[in-house]
Amino acid sequence: MLHYREELAKPIALHIFVTLVPVALISWLVLSLAGIQDILIILLFTIILTVITLGVGAIMGLRLVLGLFHIRWVNKDNDVILWSLVNGESAKAEVTVDGVGIIELDTPNAFVAADIKGKPVLLYTRGLLYHLTYNELRAVTTYLLGSCKSGLLPHATILSGLQSIGTRLASGYIEGRVKKRSSNILRTILGGWGYLYFSTLNHQTTSVGKDMVHFSELYSLENASNAESLLTALVKISYLLGIEDESYMRTGAIGLKALMFQDPSLSLRDRVKLRELVAIQNLQLDKLMGNISVGPASPSKDNLHMFEKYWVHSGLEERIGKIIEAKEKT
Repeated sequence: MLHYREELAKPIALHIFVTLVPVALISWLVLSLAGIQDILIILLFTIILTVITLGVGAIMGLRLVLGLFHIRWVNKDNDVILWSLVNGESAKAEVTVDGVGIIELDTPNAFVAADIKGKPVLLYTRGLLYHLTYNELRAVTTYLLGSCKSGLLPHATILSGLQSIGTRLASGYIEGRVKKRSSNILRTILGGWGYLYFSTLNHQTTSVGKDMVHFSELYSLENASNAESLLTALVKISYLLGIEDESYMRTGAIGLKALMFQDPSLSLRDRVKLRELVAIQNLQLDKLMGNISVGPASPSKDNLHMFEKYWVHSGLEERIGKIIEAKEKT
């Protein structure tokens, strides 16, 4: 049985409670201004508004995810190469993709999400398209399509979308931690409440994400025509995520780990290990990164904020090891 189906009662109850408290406060304020003081009416209004809020949050999961980015949507007319690549690979995977978009960010990463009916959207950052070769991009696309075929993507999107409400509430606190700025009392309070909202579903999001990521990795390794491309794509993306301490991946998008190709927190944690693994495989990091300056290895910093300290993906050593094993079999 999938992990995310286990022990649902407690986190759902906590999530309802965390939603209920601010809704109750808002209901009391609104009805008081309208001259209504009856406790039963306020309670009924609170319950109805809470149910509506949670229902809309679940239905709007994909919109909540997409709302975190500035996206340029791709079609056959404005980007025939990317459009053809995605359509060709999705046809092989027998997946109907509902949209392909380019996120206007220089940090390399890719995301996959789906609406409640399971229609997937593939998203690539501008930085990823700039740094990857065509074959590497194809390998990343195969991985994303594996997430679509897992059957778990709608669940992961809903949970990630709901958690993004928490990261939005705590956005000022998170940016302050990442950019080492002092935080005022209001940001700290919102950060705490946002984390409480975020953490109530974290176990389920992590469980769904791990099952989906495992399926995606197996699918990409079985169907990618060139494991070497998947390896170099992972190395490039991990290296660049590991040296960008203040990227949007660590702030606004941090709640979407289950939907990412690579977890930026793991890239920060494992950046020294990455260099060791690259050296063992006789890959030339300077040559691989092209015009990106590759400085000396530096110790990983234990400065992850509280929204980052959970893992969906395997560590780099395990993930690269799986790719190498698949590569040796072909």
